[in-house]
Amino acid sequence: MTKQVVLIDAKNLVYATHWVHRFLSSKGRSTSVLYGGFNVLVGMAKRMPDTPFVFVWDGNGKTWRHRITKGEYKGNRLPPNDEMKPALEQIPEFRKQLDRFGFRQFCVDGFECDDLIGILTAAIIKNDLFSKVIIKSSDKDFYQLTTDRIGVMRSFDKEKGEHSLLFANDVMAEIELHPTEWVKVRALTGEKTDNIPQIQRGLGPKTAIKMIKAGLDTSVEDFKTLPWQTRQDFGLLATQWSKVRMNYNLSQIVRSWDDARIDNEEVRKQLKKIVNDLTTESFYRDPKKLNEEGFLALREFMLEYEMENLFEDRTTLWQMP
Repeated sequence: MTKQVVLIDAKNLVYATHWVHRFLSSKGRSTSVLYGGFNVLVGMAKRMPDTPFVFVWDGNGKTWRHRITKGEYKGNRLPPNDEMKPALEQIPEFRKQLDRFGFRQFCVDGFECDDLIGILTAAIIKNDLFSKVIIKSSDKDFYQLTTDRIGVMRSFDKEKGEHSLLFANDVMAEIELHPTEWVKVRALTGEKTDNIPQIQRGLGPKTAIKMIKAGLDTSVEDFKTLPWQTRQDFGLLATQWSKVRMNYNLSQIVRSWDDARIDNEEVRKQLKKIVNDLTTESFYRDPKKLNEEGFLALREFMLEYEMENLFEDRTTLWQMP
């Protein structure tokens, strides 16, 4: 069994690389994502040789989360401002070049990247396609998936010269809860960027963790069924318990194509096919595109966008599995 695979939260990578390289351009075109995305791949390839890297994208259209919140989920998001617009404009070209060079990409319309990563991760582990799965994302919601075989690669640590990589034990050391309980934390803190409401003003992760350790269990459907002492300690939440429960459900990452929350039959059908067709080879670059013509295309791409630094590492990039 091959050692490990990296699943990249693609949109997360797009925003991160754009922010770091937002002043890069070529011939009047922003290249923050184009340069930054491939630069990240080169860096990870040097640190994790013989490891396949695949990209997982959000699909177009509404998801089950939009439907259960009647459109409120992510409903606070405004059109991209002038600073972020260039990042989104580069996505089609970035995806085109990834495909051109044989990198695997997964995407299902009407389904979010987080859930697709959850399903792919569960299928990989269940079928022993790889010994370990590493999720490349700064999103802490992936903490809930971590085990001794599933890790989350987060921000770059300049002192160590590498990305922080957390498996279940590392997550437990950080949050002092079992990784699966991160959803309970999110139920209280919400997530502003997704329009998942904060239950109380000023209630952040540290306070939420203390509340959970003190006995508050946000996975319980009915507040009245909590232990008497817990109800006394946290009685102010009784009237907001429906919001707590909604946050809890929204924050749970789907792990199976037949999850009851996936209420779109076409989406379920596509997810089932993806899972049933998965093999270890599904995560390696397309061998049909790994030829001299493809390598020359990579060279032309880097020259076209004036990526001098990356040009020196073109062989490293091309030799990625």
